[in-house]
Amino acid sequence: MSAAVELVAGTFRLVPSRSAVTFSVKHLFGLGTVSGAVPVVSGVVEVSDGAARISAVLDAAAIDTGNKRRDKDLRSPKFLATEEFPTWEFTGAYSGVTIAGTLTAHGQPAACHLAVQRVERTGDRVDVVATTTVDRRAHGVTAAAA
Repeated sequence: MSAAVELVAGTFRLVPSRSAVTFSVKHLFGLGTVSGAVPVVSGVVEVSDGAARISAVLDAAAIDTGNKRRDKDLRSPKFLATEEFPTWEFTGAYSGVTIAGTLTAHGQPAACHLAVQRVERTGDRVDVVATTTVDRRAHGVTAAAA
């Protein structure tokens, strides 16, 4: 992990075109991997007294795995039900090592802890790379694999 980055007090907006949430999922008994992305709609980082609070909204209805048929199936009521739940929301707090928070997806909140891999600041830009594992069942998505 990169050296600690000094937190500068203020309110900062995520730039959707420069922000990404990507994923990979094992399927076919772990023999294959599907990768994709969920676009970031908006987000804010609020820093005060050396602590950071983060909130972000993701466009679940625009999930993209590079396969239109699979994406349509994922958006259906069988899986993500994006007509009813078009966005996912994350709120959390940054501790310097993790971002501990809550992800609300498919209308159901669940704890979500991101392990911060890298934080780099260049001028007024801060890049953060973090990873987590999301259990779809914690969000009420219980359908068998497509």
